[in-house]
Amino acid sequence: MLARMIFLIALAAVTLEAQSSDAETQLTRWLDRIAQAQLDKRDAEIRQINTVEAAERRKERVRKTILELIGGLPDYSGPLNAKVTGRIDKQKYIIEKVVFESLPHLYVTGNIYRPNKSGRYPGVLIQLGHWDQGKVAEQRLAANFALKGFVAFACDPIGQGERIQAYDRRVGATLGGWSTEEHFQAGAQSLLAGEHFARYMIWDAKRALDYLVSRPEVDAERIGCTGCSGGGTLTTYVSALDPRIKVAAPACWMNSYRALFAGPVGDSEQSIPNFISSGLDETDYVELFAPKPWLIVSTIEDFFPLEGARTIYHEARGWYRIYGAEDHVDWAVGPGPHGTPQPLRERIYEWMIRWLNGGHGNIHEEPVDMLPDHELLATASGQVTSEFGSREIYQIIRERFESRRDKSAGNSQELIDELRRLMSPLQEMPVASRVIEETRTAEWISQNMLLESEPGVELHGTLLVPRSAGRKPAVIVVQTEATPSTLATGAARRGARSERFSAQ
Repeated sequence: MLARMIFLIALAAVTLEAQSSDAETQLTRWLDRIAQAQLDKRDAEIRQINTVEAAERRKERVRKTILELIGGLPDYSGPLNAKVTGRIDKQKYIIEKVVFESLPHLYVTGNIYRPNKSGRYPGVLIQLGHWDQGKVAEQRLAANFALKGFVAFACDPIGQGERIQAYDRRVGATLGGWSTEEHFQAGAQSLLAGEHFARYMIWDAKRALDYLVSRPEVDAERIGCTGCSGGGTLTTYVSALDPRIKVAAPACWMNSYRALFAGPVGDSEQSIPNFISSGLDETDYVELFAPKPWLIVSTIEDFFPLEGARTIYHEARGWYRIYGAEDHVDWAVGPGPHGTPQPLRERIYEWMIRWLNGGHGNIHEEPVDMLPDHELLATASGQVTSEFGSREIYQIIRERFESRRDKSAGNSQELIDELRRLMSPLQEMPVASRVIEETRTAEWISQNMLLESEPGVELHGTLLVPRSAGRKPAVIVVQTEATPSTLATGAARRGARSERFSAQ
C-alpha cells in the first residue's frame, strides 16, 4: 500500500512538472506569435527604405526610441578623476592599472594595454562578457592588440572584477551572487524605478571611451570596439549610440528576435522591454552604425541560434547597399561553443587592422604571458567599495528614482488613471474549456479541466462542485507551485474541502 502511494505521488509530481513545462511552452509560443507579427510589420517598413535620406530618417527615430526605452543616459559631464595606480612593463607592451569615476563616487577599474614605443595609435575599447573576474578574462586579446600597434582598454563591468556589489569584507565575497545574478538584481531595481539597467552599463562604456580618447598616445579618430557575449551586447549598444566608435566587432550576441525570442533568456541589460513592440530588432543597431565597418562574429555551436545572426547579416547587407558600402559589413563564423576561439580572435584583429590601421599589421595571434588575476588589480584591496568608498548601483538607481518622484509627485487619482492607461481594457469573452477527468461521489463532483485563456494557451485547474441543489458562492484557489509533499497533503485534504463546499 505504501509503495503504491509513493508511486502515485511521484506520478502526480511528474504530471504536474509536465503540465508546468507545457504551460510555459504554450505561453512562450503565444508570445512569440505576437512578436513575429510585430517583426513582420517592422520588416515591411524596412523594405520601403531605399534611399540614404529615408535611411537617415529611420536612424534618427530608432536612436530616439532606444534612448527612451532605457530611460535615457545620465546627464553628467563631471571629471573622470582618473588615476593610474600601477604599471607592468612587458618586453613589447605596457599594462597600466586605471581607476576613474563614471558618475560621482561610482568608480570603474580597468587595464590599459599599449605599445612600449612612443607614437599615436588607434584605440580599441574591449567590453567584457559575464566573467566573474572581469577585465582579466580578456588579457590575451588586449595584449595582442598592443603587440599589433593598438591601445586597448578593458574595464570591469558592474558586478564583476573589482566592482562587486554587496561586497562583504568579512567573507571576501558578494552577498548577492556573481555577475549575472547581480545584473538581474540591478535589472529588477531599474525596472521598478522606471528605467533600464542597460543605461548604466552603456554609460560606463562611454566614460571608458572618454578616458581612452584622452590618452596622448591614442588617435581619437581611429577607435574600435569589440567584446564577446555580454561584451558583445555592450559593444553593440555603445557602438550604435556613440559616434566616436568607427569600427565594431561584437561576438556571440547579435541575433534577430525572429530566432531569439523563443530561445535563450538574456541577462538584464540584454533584454529591453517594449523593444520589439516599438518596431525594433537587433539589426537596428547595425543600421544605426551604417555605413561604418561592422563585423558580426558567431560560433557554430553557440546557444544563440546561428540562424538569427544570419538574418541580421542579410538585412544589414541590404541596408549597407543603400549607402554603397556592402563591403563594410561582414559575418565571421568560427568553430566551437559560445566564446571567441583563436580563429575568430584573429578575424577581429584583421578587421580592426584593416579599417583602423590601413591594413598594416600582423593579423595572427602571438603568445603572451598570461598574468594571474591579482597582478592586474587596479586597487590594493581588490574592490573599489573597500578602497575608494565607491557607491553601489542600487544607490544610483534609488537616487535618480527619488529625484524623479519628487518632481512628478501626483495624487492617488493620477496614479489610478495612469494604471488604467497602461492596462488594456478587459473584454469578457466565452471561455473554451474541456474536462479531461471527472470523479463523482455521493456528495461532490471533481473535474480536472483545461481552460483556454488565449488561443493556444491552456490553464490547468480542478473544479470541485457540491452535489446539493441550488446556487452557491464560489472560491478560486490559486497555487503557484506544488511538490510531492503538498500533493500528498492536498490529496488528503481534498475530501474535507469538498465536504465544506457541500455544506454551503
